[in-house]
Amino acid sequence: MTNRSSIHFAKCRPGGQPERHNFRQYSSDDFRPSYFLDPADQQPNTYRDLLEPDSTSTANAAQAEKHARGFFDDMKSHYQGRGKRAKYENCRREAILNLSESSTETDVMNVVKYLHDRWHLTCTSYAIHRDEGYKDEDGTVHRNLHAHLVLDSLYLDKNGKPKQAWREIKIGDLRTIQDDIAKIMRMERTRGHGRARAHLDRETYATVKAAQDRAAQATKAAALETEKARTATAQATEAAKQAAQETQQAKQAKAEAAKQAQETAKQAEQVRHDIEVHKLTPSGILVNRALREANEAQAQQIDKLHQQAQWTAAKHKSDLADKDRQITEARDETDAKRQTIRQLRAQVAEQQQTIQQQQDEITATRAAAMMYAEMQEYWQTKIPDQDLKASHAGAFAIIEKAIHKINETLKAAGVNLMQKIMTSIQEELHPEQKAARLEREAQEKAARLEAERQRQAEEAKKKTIYRGR
Repeated sequence: MTNRSSIHFAKCRPGGQPERHNFRQYSSDDFRPSYFLDPADQQPNTYRDLLEPDSTSTANAAQAEKHARGFFDDMKSHYQGRGKRAKYENCRREAILNLSESSTETDVMNVVKYLHDRWHLTCTSYAIHRDEGYKDEDGTVHRNLHAHLVLDSLYLDKNGKPKQAWREIKIGDLRTIQDDIAKIMRMERTRGHGRARAHLDRETYATVKAAQDRAAQATKAAALETEKARTATAQATEAAKQAAQETQQAKQAKAEAAKQAQETAKQAEQVRHDIEVHKLTPSGILVNRALREANEAQAQQIDKLHQQAQWTAAKHKSDLADKDRQITEARDETDAKRQTIRQLRAQVAEQQQTIQQQQDEITATRAAAMMYAEMQEYWQTKIPDQDLKASHAGAFAIIEKAIHKINETLKAAGVNLMQKIMTSIQEELHPEQKAARLEREAQEKAARLEAERQRQAEEAKKKTIYRGR
């Protein structure tokens, strides 16, 4: 998907979850991504357990994690005397390395060697994934080629004392790592934007991506409903125009019938006038009778034309009433669809706002957590002397006061970061609290969805009753 080099480091999740994800051997409670390609478009992945010389493509995730823990225990055994010991979870890091179509497993091994020789980061296992990506509208497959490296940062210095390599890597060193890896991979260096960008983990990215997909589907549905409403309006307008034309034709036919009736009446009046003026003789009775019969025939024809005109007018009146009713129903349906479109747009806007708020909170929380962790690490590890700590207590109090002020400012903006940090720490120590919180959030979300469904059902029922009237 990209030809730019990039490597991203993150702290490994507890236990053997990184190995299970990398080797595609999930347990029942592991996060399973939904961004895989179709099986027909996937290519075989590569799995390597570097602590097992006979590792093949069928490497076992549990064995890889067991070997990694054994390596850490061996390094930890070199501690001497009293003092704080490193923890297994704190020394494990995972690196995601971008690959191109031309990248080989040799390139990945060169990166592994570079991290070990230059930065004392030992890669215990890695996997090359070729089963992720997407297919565009033209059917072209875009693969997200990358490698997952599981690293251990505990190493022995020149005096044989265990040290944590990750604590010695600074921000400038990370830029150097990016430059060197771009040269090793023979790829273009990823250029930053002057500051570090927030990188979402897999679970957070899946949540945000699902919300964005729902927002896109809602927008597409709203556009479809708008197009249907526009089509219904056009049909109603065309029906009204046709009804107006038929009404005009009925008026013209009625006018023609009235005009013909006036002509017939005028002719009959002329005949009666001629009879009165000329005073026909008894021999003219036949003529008078013929004229009377002709007059009656014309009167019948006039009555017939009047009846036909009345029937035509009544029919057109009924047709106009039907057209008016259809237009009214179409307008009601259009108004209902417009209301639904407005609600969908409001839901889309609300979802987009929620997504933005989640991203802002994630970015701010990670920044504050990093600041808090670095300060605690410096205070606990870099200044082991209690007398020295006492002498620098004033400076440390100033730093705490500054962080407290920053937190108060963020609280005023509606983001209680310290509370989130403490909650995150508690959940790391007690996974059952995190599970309970996730279950509670899922139940609250289900309740909101059920309430929204009932509300929509009530509105649909009211609209059905209104149309029935």
